[in-house]
Amino acid sequence: MMSETRTYNYSLNQVLEASVRALKNCEFAVTEQSSNIIKASTRASFRSWGENIQVKLFPITGGIKVDITSKPVFGIFDWGKSSENVRNIFSEISRELGALNKKIEPEKNSNSQKASIGKSVVSVSAEKRFCRYCGAEHKADAIFCTKCGKKISELVK
Repeated sequence: MMSETRTYNYSLNQVLEASVRALKNCEFAVTEQSSNIIKASTRASFRSWGENIQVKLFPITGGIKVDITSKPVFGIFDWGKSSENVRNIFSEISRELGALNKKIEPEKNSNSQKASIGKSVVSVSAEKRFCRYCGAEHKADAIFCTKCGKKISELVK
């Protein structure tokens, strides 16, 4: 069994819809859905006994906390499949929310400079933060990159 929590700076409805699409993109069948809980599963395959997934959404100040739990239907050991599921689902949620940003992206600040960090080039401005890995723009109080899922400590101001 594997459980992980991340926070996104979007509305409950946006995160709920992105989570449902992410589960479907990862080939999980959504079996139950309410306003803050989604349950999904997969069938047994040559790689696993099948998995049960639960996504819980909690509104908090400034965003939505998302808790994803993955556990095998049968068996004691999942050979890393549960943690792979959680990683993949969070990656898809971030991708879906990132696509939403591209649809409603605000005008870029024309005063921004370029700074080289490692192998990546990121934009730098006083009021915005950008991920050094994927270049996604974030609010100053973001905890995780909504595009690639990296922690804020891995972001650059």
